[in-house]
Amino acid sequence: FPLAVSLVLINGLIINIPGQVIKFWIAKSWYIGKVEMLANGVFVQNYMYLKNYGKYVLGEPSGYSMEKMKEINDRLSEEFPKKSSTNPKPNIVLIMCESFWDPTVLNGVHFSEDIMKNFNKYKKGEIVSPAIGGGTSNVEFEALTGLSTYFIGPGVLAYNVYFRRDTTGIVSVLKDNGYNTIAIHPYMAEMYNRDKVYKFLDFDEFISLDGFNSATDLKGPYVSDDRLMDKVLEILSKESDNPKFIWVLTMQNHDPYVDKYDKLEVSVTSDKLNDEEKSTLSTYAEGVRDGANSLEKLITQLENSPTPTLVYFFGDHLPRMGSLEKMYEIYDRLNPEDDLDKREFRYYVTPYASWSNFKETTSFHQPVSPAHIALEILKDSGVEYPSYFNILDRLKKDHGFLHQILSKDIDRENQYIKDYEMIEYDLILGNQYLKDLE
Repeated sequence: FPLAVSLVLINGLIINIPGQVIKFWIAKSWYIGKVEMLANGVFVQNYMYLKNYGKYVLGEPSGYSMEKMKEINDRLSEEFPKKSSTNPKPNIVLIMCESFWDPTVLNGVHFSEDIMKNFNKYKKGEIVSPAIGGGTSNVEFEALTGLSTYFIGPGVLAYNVYFRRDTTGIVSVLKDNGYNTIAIHPYMAEMYNRDKVYKFLDFDEFISLDGFNSATDLKGPYVSDDRLMDKVLEILSKESDNPKFIWVLTMQNHDPYVDKYDKLEVSVTSDKLNDEEKSTLSTYAEGVRDGANSLEKLITQLENSPTPTLVYFFGDHLPRMGSLEKMYEIYDRLNPEDDLDKREFRYYVTPYASWSNFKETTSFHQPVSPAHIALEILKDSGVEYPSYFNILDRLKKDHGFLHQILSKDIDRENQYIKDYEMIEYDLILGNQYLKDLE
């Protein structure tokens, strides 16, 4: 008995000290699933769930009710009257490019070619990502739902924690407007529970790594952005009575950026970086160039298409160019900034582009959350959509982005912030009253 008690106390101590947890290869993860249970064991993993239960669960906002949701919905309907729809409805391609960012802003670095030229001609603003170096699914959660990670617990992955039922977002809205909805991500389908979540979001089809040829489609360890665009163009070329919405999540430029390609085509020179850092940045820059070139390839092929088409492209987060401990080192060394707020802000801003062959797309004149892309797509496409999405237009003036790190002085009693939080709770964990109000 004394031995058992001692072991329990020792293990309890280990589990509660992050440094010790890592040494014992225990992954203190925000995921919820079989992989984590098998990795950590039933008792340890469930202990972590119980310990962090309050961070997982969205608390019910004060005053939440059917009547309150109707009042919010009616007010937004009145403030933003519905407009006539576009006919015919356009095809839509939304691309979230892995770790896409502009490294040419780094001081004291020269690139062997203009890696951003095929992106900058279509650039329409900047996105404030909720993540850096990883956590991609939280970025796509915002872009596909119009909701915000600001209201969920720090570190929580929305896909892994909250998606257990059909959830309204732009996918389901477009589906209701007659669209065929296709998701493409050339990686393991079960990553971030996408194989399940995409069904809850109402995708008709999910093309994962199994939809590509490992002998012909790879550049380095991952499917190339170029071959991925070929897949998109192939789908768009197929005749259909319905317009298409294609969600594209690239993989080529995922880290690590060490010994990734057999031969580097882009090189970096800098007297502020050592050889290893120059190699890492060169590898990353080549992925950025390839991402930009893939966008150019797609648009070039669609320019003369008789089918109206909308294309949106943005980076999910800045890259992790090095170890977790040195994630910010290159940024801070090359672009030193004494102002803490400005320094933190630059860690999360990624470029955004949009294009259409039948209309002028809107520029973001200030950095915005990925959630705002969702509203732009709905407005540009001319479809009928739920009035609650218009809360984003109400927030844009004073709160273009809501961010767990950067939004430090937000007035949580602001009416629109409270409305937005209640909308999110209703759709994610509440009774989904909004689904019955349109």
